[in-house]
Amino acid sequence: MAIVVLALAACTPPAGQSNAPQRVPAPAPAPSASVAARSAPLIGGVADRFDIIRADGSVAPLPATQVEPYLDLQEARLQEIGRAAGVTVNREAGALLLTMPGASTFGVNEAVIGPGFRRTLDSIAQVLATYQQSYVDVIGHTDSSGADVYNMTLSQRRAESVANYFAAKGVRRVRLATLGRGELDPVASNDTEAGKALNRRVEIRIVPITQPATS
Repeated sequence: MAIVVLALAACTPPAGQSNAPQRVPAPAPAPSASVAARSAPLIGGVADRFDIIRADGSVAPLPATQVEPYLDLQEARLQEIGRAAGVTVNREAGALLLTMPGASTFGVNEAVIGPGFRRTLDSIAQVLATYQQSYVDVIGHTDSSGADVYNMTLSQRRAESVANYFAAKGVRRVRLATLGRGELDPVASNDTEAGKALNRRVEIRIVPITQPATS
């Protein structure tokens, strides 16, 4: 009897625990391409861009304490523009990211801005020209149709078209930088036409200009 009691005791878990197998939490999913794109560093790097702007002398950096209020003012205006034009506006740490659907911005295989979208770009350019103390990165993307090299070139041309449009509307050229990413950063599957339409896009990243941290 003593042996049986000891055996049962050995199989009994301590108070508060269960015999049921413990579930191991699933690993957190990897960030999506859109999140990775939004957290990417500034085109050209902060120090290089700041040195160019400082040499130009046309834009003063913001104190760090004014960054968030400065973004608040711009975000409110850009959200209003975005709702009317299908442009998404996302807030991230210290920056804003606008995503413009390529289907309404450009024709297929074209880098000329469609006439129907120029009014939207006019409104965005007005905000950028009003709030001058920010970097403006314009990043072009494509779907996976066509050759990789062609897509990279097309995405760069689209980014430059938008940047040139902004410059013509009063956004200081020294603040603008462009990058073509081709098909490298999809936000949806390229296996469907709907997914391809989402991947054909232009992103505008707005980052307040502050003094770079010294090492």
